[in-house]
Amino acid sequence: MTDSGIVPHKVNKNRLSKILYIAAAFICSIILWFYVIGYNSPDYQKVFTGIKIDVVGRTELFDSKGYTVTMDGDYTIDVTVRGKKADVVNLKNSDIVATVDVSALSNEGEQDIAIEINLPNGINLVEKSTDFWTVIAEKKTAKTFQIEVTPLNGSWDTDYEIEFSCTPDFVTVEGSKRLLDSVDKAVVLLDLGRIENPTTAKGVITLLDKGGNVIDDDNLKLSVKSVSVYISLMMTKEVPIKVEFTAGVFSVNDAQITCNPPTVTLKGSKGKVSSINEIVIGVDETTLNGSTIIEFIPVPEEVELVGDKKNVHISAVLVDVASRIIEADGETAKIIGLPEGLGAKVLTEKLSVHFKGYTGSLRTMTAESFAIVVDMSAFSIEADSTYRVPASIVINPDIVGVFTTDEATIELLITTEPS
Repeated sequence: MTDSGIVPHKVNKNRLSKILYIAAAFICSIILWFYVIGYNSPDYQKVFTGIKIDVVGRTELFDSKGYTVTMDGDYTIDVTVRGKKADVVNLKNSDIVATVDVSALSNEGEQDIAIEINLPNGINLVEKSTDFWTVIAEKKTAKTFQIEVTPLNGSWDTDYEIEFSCTPDFVTVEGSKRLLDSVDKAVVLLDLGRIENPTTAKGVITLLDKGGNVIDDDNLKLSVKSVSVYISLMMTKEVPIKVEFTAGVFSVNDAQITCNPPTVTLKGSKGKVSSINEIVIGVDETTLNGSTIIEFIPVPEEVELVGDKKNVHISAVLVDVASRIIEADGETAKIIGLPEGLGAKVLTEKLSVHFKGYTGSLRTMTAESFAIVVDMSAFSIEADSTYRVPASIVINPDIVGVFTTDEATIELLITTEPS
């Protein structure tokens, strides 16, 4: 008892602990309830932006109608979904599939197609930024382009020209006519660096419009996406054209020769071009008659002519060359090739032969300076028959710089008396 006469009441410790436990449990249940409602609520919403729209049914549409499909816009959609917060928080854009099915299209032109959204189990769609997407159905066509190479940041010796060859060298692009009309060329952009020797590189094909802008459209399909590019260093060299006589009668030193053009420029690899010092053209000097000769300019394999001139005009005038007619007795002709038991009598009394050659050589010639030879081995002949046959004029080897272009003929009587 205290001085005031009041007796203090003692609290049971066990009862106090029980009250505290109950209070703590109540507080935890409140916290857990807020956690369940807040974190794992089945009504948690979130907006996902930039979901890519996939076009399905392209193959079926092309097989059935021959249409190709393009889409306007950026091909994306925004989607709002609802679900448990734990599920929604872990959801990624790639888990949401947005598609438009074009397989059932029946007409060309612009058409609105419903957008389908596929979500994982337990996730529900609240709304999407648009319910339809505009597609354009057009007849599919194709166009072939030669592949060009555009070098970037390259350098090489100034003595050379750089050339490119692609394998394959053409690409076929498929798509709608509208899209194909925007394509001007197909190029490979190559970052070359320093080129010291011929080399090979891989390049990706890029489509460009007429303004040089890159066309990057999934609706255009390329037959090949990359090519192998052979990079060659080409050398150019100017060389003279030289004429050589081929008949062996005259020397080019005995003629005044001019060529137009007098030189040509060759292009090829260093190994091919560097060893070429002239282009030689053979001319049969016995055919020269004062007129201009046109000859094709020959070049070795893997070497080409620069420019559009592929022929040379040759004017060759023989110096100190004259003509002379010499008459010979027909009976001096030598007949060969007769069948056994047959002979021949020459009926032609005189044969006039036209010669052309050096003036000095012609002055010394007589009828004994050449022979008239008739070869009968190629003829079917009978005795007591007359034949007019060609005769060959054989100039004696000691006569230099003379030839004949006459097509001489002799009349013969075949006899049974061997010659």
